Amino acid sequence: MPYCEPSFSFDPVIFAIPTPWDFELPIRWYAMAYIAGLLLGWRYMVSLSRRPGLWNPAGTKNPKAPFNGEQVDDLLIWATLGVIVGGRLGYVIFYMPDMIWERPQDIILGITQGGMAFHGGLIGVSLALWVFARRQELDLWRIADAAAVVTPIGLFFGRIANFINGELWGRPTDLPWGMRFRSLERPGLNAGLFLLSYGLFRAILETVREPDLHMPEALRGYVTMGMLLSIPMIIAGAWLVRRALNAQPAKV
Repeated sequence: MPYCEPSFSFDPVIFAIPTPWDFELPIRWYAMAYIAGLLLGWRYMVSLSRRPGLWNPAGTKNPKAPFNGEQVDDLLIWATLGVIVGGRLGYVIFYMPDMIWERPQDIILGITQGGMAFHGGLIGVSLALWVFARRQELDLWRIADAAAVVTPIGLFFGRIANFINGELWGRPTDLPWGMRFRSLERPGLNAGLFLLSYGLFRAILETVREPDLHMPEALRGYVTMGMLLSIPMIIAGAWLVRRALNAQPAKV
């Protein structure tokens, strides 16, 4: 599949708030991604603190979580500082070291234009967890385990924001799994990909479901109704994808 230039155009600014000082305060998707990741991660970690059975071997009498919800509330502040300070300093040190002596003011002021590094944020959060665990007299590795569970939430929203910003491009490729931003030029391709992907994943996930009670006894335990209903989706999706790829791109 040949590489083509992207044709999408996302505005990285959701909306702008007017101010009395003759300028507008932009609210960006990138900032919202950080806020969503931190808040959802915070709530998930609070839920983990309320499930002591997760932290103890089966059969433990009076199981107890290694931290409580109030401590997670405090940790949110530490984690936020670690992500922002570590992420920004990591970006400057790892990718833009010239900024330190050429435009030191942009280390702070330039953050509104983007420029955060995952590895810097990882270092910042790790230090924040270490300080927090010492101050609260908690087991650092228990806190780190919980942080590792919730971190993918922030990574997910962050990468979506990178995509909206039109940054962190992959290299041009003609491999079949390379992303085509102009897939809507081929009628039926997206519909076929949806049907094919959903049908395949649904059929795979059905293998770990309890057998349907209304299925015939001979099929129960081997085939579920979800599998049977997914087969037409897979066939239709594969047909649509093949048809779309073999057809000439449509012109609006």
